[in-house]
Amino acid sequence: MAKRLMTAVLMGMLLLVLVNCGASDVATTASQAADELSKASISGLTAQLPSIETAVDAGNTAEARTAFTTFIAAWDAIKQEAKAAAPEAAGTIQTAMDGVKAALIDAPTPNAADVKTALGDLETQLNTFGGTLK
Repeated sequence: MAKRLMTAVLMGMLLLVLVNCGASDVATTASQAADELSKASISGLTAQLPSIETAVDAGNTAEARTAFTTFIAAWDAIKQEAKAAAPEAAGTIQTAMDGVKAALIDAPTPNAADVKTALGDLETQLNTFGGTLK
């Protein structure tokens, strides 16, 4: 009986150690992701937005769509780090991107005002997230 009790206590202690190690690993991973993701990477994304707006203002839908596709590829390159660093903020950025996609890509004839409003929202979300990074 004492042997079973000792085994149960040891198993419980081992389980606690494993759970605590896992929790700290998750926190470390999020911290590392935030360190790897810098303000510069978000600023680089934000810097791409004016070219999209310029193309929209000029009525060059094809150029605007190409520029936004380039933006999407740049976001995809850092998206996992963004999600690890701040899942909610990354989700908000993705939602804002969906707004640009709906106004620019999905619309047969994009409305410049709608695209510019969606781009403004995306820029706001990127700047807000970038302000939380080193």
